[in-house]
Amino acid sequence: MATPGTTDALVVYLGWGIATSPLPLAGLAIMLLSDRARRTASVFTAVWFACQVVAITLFTTGAAALEHLDLSRRDKRDIAVALLVVAVIMCAAGLTMMIRQRRHPKPSAGASTRDFLAKAQRAGAKEAAGMAFATAALNITNVPYWVAIGLVIQRARVTGPDTVALVLLGAVSASLTFLLATVLMFVLGARITPVLRWLRDELGRHSTTVVPGFLLMSGVVLGLLAASDLGWI
Repeated sequence: MATPGTTDALVVYLGWGIATSPLPLAGLAIMLLSDRARRTASVFTAVWFACQVVAITLFTTGAAALEHLDLSRRDKRDIAVALLVVAVIMCAAGLTMMIRQRRHPKPSAGASTRDFLAKAQRAGAKEAAGMAFATAALNITNVPYWVAIGLVIQRARVTGPDTVALVLLGAVSASLTFLLATVLMFVLGARITPVLRWLRDELGRHSTTVVPGFLLMSGVVLGLLAASDLGWI
């Protein structure tokens, strides 16, 4: 059985992979710099967080299908094999994205990013909600993290309130950067403007490297975890 500390750390780490998504973070930064900052940023962050809660709950419930064996059994190879599959997918996706972006950079990618950021600049509450949903629930790169979080939670073999607590921990971790940015804007007001401008520029500049890099690192971590559970190391 996984120790609580290990499970918590893995859930937080995997959630951080979602929380560092460059495009939605840059969009939020622009919303926070707008005249409607408090309303649009609050709506964006709330919808983002809700999407994380729903997605992690769904994938945790789905991962429970692998827990069809007696909970008293220590040999949970189904979970380990599933983690290994996710690890391979993450590593393959990260490497593929890196190679493609280096060898065949897409000129349209920059245009799409600029369009998204321009939309964020003029967004109202309704548009902010739609953008949060699109970048959270419909972002394919979030799926491996959600699957991995669900598997890690099931690997811990917890039930009831402990499962709910881990789901919420994953959702908070996946939303931490958004929550902090929004709260700091409410607390500090215009004093955080230079930081937000820097964040917007840096995320736009490095958006093509952050996602594949973290996917690759997360794949390696999950691969080592699965190999350990399978008794290979």
